[in-house]
Formats: sequence, C-alpha cells, structure tokens
Amino acid sequence: MLALGKRAVSAIPTVKKIDLRLPGGIGGGLELQTLADAPWGKRALDLQQRLSTKPLLILLDEFSVFLGDLIARDAREAEQLLGWLRAWRMSDTTCRFVFSGSVGINALLERHKLTTRMNDCQELRLQPFRPAAAIHMLTTLAGREAWPLPADVANYLSERTGWLSPFYLCLLLDETFKAGRDRRQENPQTDAGDAGEALQISDVDDAYDRLLAGRSRFIHWHARLKRDLAGTELDMALHILRLLSRAAGGLSTAQLSSRLTKHIADPQQRADALSASLNYLEDNGYVGQDTKRRVQFLSFLLHDYWKRNHGV
Repeated sequence: MLALGKRAVSAIPTVKKIDLRLPGGIGGGLELQTLADAPWGKRALDLQQRLSTKPLLILLDEFSVFLGDLIARDAREAEQLLGWLRAWRMSDTTCRFVFSGSVGINALLERHKLTTRMNDCQELRLQPFRPAAAIHMLTTLAGREAWPLPADVANYLSERTGWLSPFYLCLLLDETFKAGRDRRQENPQTDAGDAGEALQISDVDDAYDRLLAGRSRFIHWHARLKRDLAGTELDMALHILRLLSRAAGGLSTAQLSSRLTKHIADPQQRADALSASLNYLEDNGYVGQDTKRRVQFLSFLLHDYWKRNHGV
C-alpha cells in the first residue's frame, strides 16, 4: 500500500501520477486527478486534513446513486471526486470509508471506465436474513403494532417474500397490516380474544396481490434499466428478465445461453454479453443465484410483477 505523508497530501492538486515500486519487482502507477479546477477542491483538501488524524468511520450511504447523478451531470468532476477519495484512502490516515447503497456500484464503475478509482476497496454484499432472524424481526414489528402474529403466518409471509431482505419483508408485512385492518372492519363483530384479531394467511395473500396491483411500487425497476442501458445491452437485460419471469425455479446460465442463441449466434459473443448483463442485474439487485447456481429473481414479488407486466 502507498502511504502519503501530510506534505504529500497537501500537494495532491499538483500531482498527476505516482509510480510505485514494491518488494519482489512489482510495480505500477497511481493516477491522481487534479483538483485545481474543481470548485470544491480547496474545501475537500481542508476537510481531509482536519479529519485525517481522527479515528473515524465515514459512511457514505446511497453513494452509487449520487455518483450516477454526478456522472450524468459532469463525468470529469465525478472522476476528480473518485480520484481525491482514493488518494485519501491510500494516504497515511486513521479514517476508514464505507460506501453503501441499494444500487450496485461495480456495474456503474465498469460502464464509465472508473474501476481503477475504487479498486482498493473491498466488496461486501449484504446477505438476506436467515429464516429464524426474519421470523424474529416480523414478530417484533407485529408486536409493536399490537398485531398477534402466529408462527404459521410468519413462516408463510417469509416464504412468499422469497429473498429475506428487510426491505421486502417489511414491505409485505406493512401491507399485511392494512389487509388485516380491512378484514377487521368488514367483520366488526369479531371478539377481542377471537382468532380474527391475529394476522391470518389470507391477509398475507391479500397484501401480496395489492402490492402487485400497485405499479408504482415496482415500475422504477424497469425505468432504471432504460436509464442505465441502451441498444443491445438494454435488449439483452430485458430478454433475460423476461425469460426468468417465465421460469418459477430459475434457469442455469447454460439454459439462458441456449435460449439466447437466436439473438446472438456467435458462442463467445453470446457468453460475453450474457456475463456482462448478469453482472449488471446481480449488482443492482434484480437477480441472484441459488445453491444450484440457477439464476432467478431475488424477490418473489419482483418476479411476479415482472411476469405480469413484462413477461410477454
């Protein structure tokens, strides 16, 4: 790792490239984007100098959304920002950075040829809850809303969610509360101690159907593809999602490749296009692979929405 002293940090605006020579004959170069003409350059370096001596964990949430917007507005400024942040991370500092977001950053960096600006960072993918943790969260949240949640209903809600992320679990649970309240209002004679006071499996089913009927809940998933991709890349992503929406148990990469033969005849070109598209779709939370390496929608809700609205 390259360590820059405080004098070197203050000189960053005038440095274009630093050559590295590591033990064993390994060499390379660290490109630094000048901040001289960045409107925020001086303030950025002032902030860095104030914080670099403090043991801080700096969390930048939804960084990929911010970066995507900045690239669209001014790609050079985005590269300046990434270059400055990388130089800060590589310098002799006690600060540590966490870049988080609901949208994957790798595909964004690759698309704009900016991967070298963050190749010093370690990737950490957030995994879904284990079933027991998901049930515990659901039961706790239901209790806060004074809703009894029987074990069989909690298990059913988890099964219908698919990928056990807090977002999808809470989305379906919240809609289940609403379905339960509507059921109570339709049956006002229910006694306080009656089983009707608890959430029921029928409430989960009603909630699921309501979510699918509300296009505004999921339409941004389709809009994001059109925002990020174009031409053959967009066509490939849409076709893969269309195929997966028709396959309840997912498809292997070999099965996907065979179904794409008529779109791209050359085997190597098809493999490259499929790999690039799957990387994007995985990074952005559309699909994942199960233990059998079958590609499928992460969320059952998103799968059924896509099948209903874009599966033809």
